[in-house]
Amino acid sequence: WVNPSLYKLNSDFSPKKVAGVPPDYFCKEGQLWGNPVYDYSVHEKDDFKWWTERLEKALSIYDYVRIDHFRGLDRYFEVEYGAPNAMVGEWMDVPHDKLFDAIHKHIDRDRIIAEDLGIIDDGVRDLLRQTGYPGMKILSFAFNGQGDNLYLPENIEENSVCYTGTHDNDTLMGL
Repeated sequence: WVNPSLYKLNSDFSPKKVAGVPPDYFCKEGQLWGNPVYDYSVHEKDDFKWWTERLEKALSIYDYVRIDHFRGLDRYFEVEYGAPNAMVGEWMDVPHDKLFDAIHKHIDRDRIIAEDLGIIDDGVRDLLRQTGYPGMKILSFAFNGQGDNLYLPENIEENSVCYTGTHDNDTLMGL
């Protein structure tokens, strides 16, 4: 509520658009998260100050920061506020070159990890290479009997951080 102009909101502060993901193997109606989406045209006007200050604050507390849903910094899926699900929405481009140029003026890129899980396309893979951030590999996803599984320890490529699991799956003990 401190900076409502940074989001796509109506004059009464209700969202115009909200975030989600379209239907996929995980959810046939998509995932409707309901949080308002950023208005990147406003963020650009002050060279993404909100982003750089947020990362600077986090990195003053933590050694590393993981950007959750990194794919949303290439393109994000927005849905009309009030929609019953995420079956109808639109992929929107993020001005990621400008965003990361601004971030890297202030932030050591070696302290950022990108959560690159889920449906990842060439745009996200290109952005990951461009930023140089390590991606994530999840050990609990590795053992499905397929030798080409990207999460098997012997298949994990350089510039990756291996986690035992994520907030979206059960713990190793629970599996």
